[in-house]
Amino acid sequence: IRMMISPLLVLSIATAVVSIGRTPKDCTIGEKWTDKFIRLECFKGVGRVVNGVRAIGCVPTNSEKGEMIEPGKTFNEQHFTYSCTKKGTAVSYHIINCLDSKGQVLAVGQKTTMTEGTEWSCFKDKSGAIKLEQLKTGQCSYNGVTLAVGKTWSEPAEIKITVGGVEKVVGKAIAKVCATDGKLGFFAKAYGCVTATGLWIKHRAFSKVHADFVQC
Repeated sequence: IRMMISPLLVLSIATAVVSIGRTPKDCTIGEKWTDKFIRLECFKGVGRVVNGVRAIGCVPTNSEKGEMIEPGKTFNEQHFTYSCTKKGTAVSYHIINCLDSKGQVLAVGQKTTMTEGTEWSCFKDKSGAIKLEQLKTGQCSYNGVTLAVGKTWSEPAEIKITVGGVEKVVGKAIAKVCATDGKLGFFAKAYGCVTATGLWIKHRAFSKVHADFVQC
């Protein structure tokens, strides 16, 4: 079973272990299916051994056609690195470390501060489960100033047009806003222009600059 809480809160996952579901009598030799994140296979027994069902790998998507991860290998998914392991006939997968908002490994017991100011901690709770916790909310940064999501600013940029063979400056800056990608990252997003007369207009909007009508 996997459990995912809001990305701005604590994240954790439970271990998934093999669950047969179908029986040797119900399956066809060579048939494969997924049950509780584990890929199972129906196989033909040898000698007096009747047909059986065995676990052969892990399926992060928990879907019939999802990619299978072989035992002994690891895979990354959103904020954690998982390991698919096999012990005896049982196959399971579990978290071995966290991943920061850039996808870099954050080992258990470590903390990191991203360039946008977000601070994260990878740790084990009292039950031994590995969790990722946000200690500090991130922000955008411009000219040494931190800006929260939704805050706007302008970055100087000379915007020109040519009318009747004459080049004119109609804009003096790009309007930007601090945004988040929903995956714990923060970035500056251009959303408009600042005209030469100081008017802020949105992308594709029109405005009159001196004697000319221009579009951002």
